[in-house]
Formats: sequence, structure tokens, C-alpha cells
Amino acid sequence: MTLADADDTQPDFDDAAFTDAADAIWQQKQFAADMMRRPEVRRLISATAGIFREAIDAHIPTEVSPEVSYALQENAFIFSGFRVYHSLREVGLSLLTDDGNIKPLSEFRRDVHRINDKYNHNYLRAEYQHAVGSTLMAARWQQIEADGDQYDLQYRTAGDDHVREDHRLLHGTTLPPSDPFWSKYYPPNGWGCRCTAVQVRRGKFPHTDPTLAMQRGDNCTENAKQQMFRFNPGKELKVFPPKHPYYKAPQQAKPIVARVCDNELRVQSVNDLVRWYKENLPQTEVGKFKAKRFTVNMPDGDDPIFITKKFYEEIINKYRDDELYVPRLAYARKAHLWLEKAQKVTTEDSNDHPDATFEVYQYDDDRKYKVVFKVKCNADGRILHYMRLYTK
Repeated sequence: MTLADADDTQPDFDDAAFTDAADAIWQQKQFAADMMRRPEVRRLISATAGIFREAIDAHIPTEVSPEVSYALQENAFIFSGFRVYHSLREVGLSLLTDDGNIKPLSEFRRDVHRINDKYNHNYLRAEYQHAVGSTLMAARWQQIEADGDQYDLQYRTAGDDHVREDHRLLHGTTLPPSDPFWSKYYPPNGWGCRCTAVQVRRGKFPHTDPTLAMQRGDNCTENAKQQMFRFNPGKELKVFPPKHPYYKAPQQAKPIVARVCDNELRVQSVNDLVRWYKENLPQTEVGKFKAKRFTVNMPDGDDPIFITKKFYEEIINKYRDDELYVPRLAYARKAHLWLEKAQKVTTEDSNDHPDATFEVYQYDDDRKYKVVFKVKCNADGRILHYMRLYTK
């Protein structure tokens, strides 16, 4: 799929989430950064992030590493938090009349409707489509990066009458993926950009002069609003521009927003994993009974390893203070696929489980983390007990 082919789905925003948060501001007669901790505001952040999560989940290929999808989701959550901060700050500023008095509630709500329409309908439509485009291109970059410079990379527009003239000048730019041009001008290069970059056989097209390519890219994004798009979503694993003005918040507000987003991301990640295993654990017959579990047939010829609901519950409930807790929730969805490719490294006894031994397997093919599985072996068979991540 290309950015030009991407669906034009319109996000369905929960307007009540915004009006409830605005009503909380009315009750307080002001907006302050610590209001980001209020349940109405946390709900608004989750509702906003949920829109972007739908865009990411619907357009990221299943074979892409969880590292990528997790990083994109995390970025979308933080973006949502600062986005909510600015929209509610604007609501707070609208509380007062020109002479400094609190507006009547009816007038205040008209302003709230206007601000909601601006942020959560007009802006959100463009941001949703950008999330789709960034996700597609970030996923594609992973394969481009894996292939290295054995292929060239060529910039292409959608090729129709709607292409911006400055983007048209970049069409056909052909350079190796390692060229610095792609760190700044890998698509999308603006709101509504439908450009793409495709791998082409080396030597099929002449290389563009790197200096000329960079100059054209600079000209394409020369004004202040365009310059923030000078980044590569696949390299930086970010959906939205790191220099987006939403991130320009007062210093005292930034840690509050970041902490609230982290907490809400944890809650959402747990809910996502629970929903995922309930929908995806296959139902099988075990003797006279039915059970929901994955069956992993190991290449070593030993008995299969089973993954049950208890494994996912352990992932959720243990080591919550671990800094890799949230990515571990995302990686747990791949356990049934990676375990059969993992290498057995040792066997351990356990004082807590005297009736069992534990086989330790290690999966090293992920780019960022070493994944370690512990398999409990006893009279009930071989059952995946736990999984840990370790930064490489």
C-alpha cells in the first residue's frame, strides 16, 4: 500500500470526552497543568490516543517487530497528551470576558464547541491521515534498513494534479538509503503528503546529486511550519514530528503531561493485551475438556510447549516497576511465534516449584531486545511460564 492508496477514514472522536474535561475547567474557574491528572482529562487523552492507535494498528504489518509498533504507539500517546494540554489551555483562556469576568455558561459552551471542532475534527482529520502515512512509511523503512545499500531508494509523488509543486521537484530523487537526504526528507513531508519512497535496483536509475537533492528538500520545507517535518519516522520511530509546536509547553507542565501519559499508556497496554489474548487464544480439546491455548511445536523434537491465559496474566501482574514493563506487554503477543525460533540455553531447578524444572530459551533476532523465555516442565507438560526483555 502507498500513501496515495491509504484509506480516507474519518476519525470518530468522542466529543463528550472533551466537553466533560471542559466542564471540569468551568467548575475550577481556571485551567492549570495539574488538572491533567483529573479523570476527565485522562479519559480525553486516552480517547485521543485511541484514534491514533486505530490508525497505527490498522496499517502496520503483522511481521513488523513489536519494537516498532510499541514505539509508534508511545509517541502517539505523548503527542495526544500535549495536544490535550494545549486544547484545554485554550478552553481555560476562553473562560473570561474581555473585562475579566467569568463568562456565562452558555457562552462558555459555545466557545468549547468551537475549540472542540477545531482540534478534534479539523486538526484531527489531518493528524489521523498523517498517522496512517507515518505508520506505513516507518514500517517500510525497517525492510529498507535491513537491506542496506544493496538497493537504491527513489522518491515518488502520487503523480496526479493534487501534488504540491515543491514535492513534485523531489519526484525521482534517487539515492542510497544511507544518504543523509533520507534522514530529513523521507515521506511524509507535510500534512496530507501522499509521497512515498520505493526501493529500486542499483544502477537502474542514475543517482541524484546529493547536494542538489538536499537543496530541493530544504526548499520544499523552508517555512517554519514545514521545517518540523524534517525527520524520518522509520529511523526515529515517531509518528509525529519531534518539533511539533504541541511540545512547546511550560516547563512545569511537561513532566506532569509525560507522567500522566505514561500511566495511561500502561492502562491501555494492559487492556490491549487482555483483549488480544481473549480474541486470539485458540480453543483446543484436551481429553474430554476444552482449553484455550497456543501449541508451539519445537524443532528439537521435544514435546510441544503450551501457552495459556496464565502466561499473559503473569506478564501483566509481575515486575510492574520494570522500565520495560510496557514494551513487554506488547512483545507478549509474539511469544507463540518467537518461542519456536528460540534457542535453549539451560535448565534450572526452582525452590518455589519443587515438582518442576525450568527450561530457559533465548530469542536474539529482535533488533533492540534479547527475549528470554522460561518454560515450566512437570507432569502437566511443558508450559510457558514467563518472558523477560533485556536491552541489547
